[in-house]
Amino acid sequence: MSVFAKFAKNVDLDGLKKDVAEALENDGGSFEDIPDGRYEMRVEKMEAALTKEDKPKLMICFKVIAGEQKGRLAFVHIGLAHPFTIKKAIELMRAMDTGLDVAFEDYAQFETLIGEVAAAIEEQGLEFAVEKTTNDKGFTDYTIEQVFDGK
Repeated sequence: MSVFAKFAKNVDLDGLKKDVAEALENDGGSFEDIPDGRYEMRVEKMEAALTKEDKPKLMICFKVIAGEQKGRLAFVHIGLAHPFTIKKAIELMRAMDTGLDVAFEDYAQFETLIGEVAAAIEEQGLEFAVEKTTNDKGFTDYTIEQVFDGK
């Protein structure tokens, strides 16, 4: 099996094609990180995924909806193989204030919860004030500072 065939089994190809077309239209071919700062964002995509090492992770794609960086994307990947990173994922999802009880029981439950949080964000039309910071070792952190009803 080719490398791409293995990868393609886990990809929403129609969604990917749409995202590629949008990136080409909006000069989105560059994936340079947005500068540290505070941004109004909405969640474009949020899902449970696997790392290259087949370990669980939370993946969130935010889109900046106002200001100088409007239209830019910010990607958050939180590995879920260690207690500290699971705690970070819980804190981030709790800060999204969807009204759901965000807790970790096991991986199957947490995967379902990630989908439920994503659905609640979409249903409630939530948008967020997000602070992006990078520490002296180059690690990036995203903190939800405020939740807006974008409807």
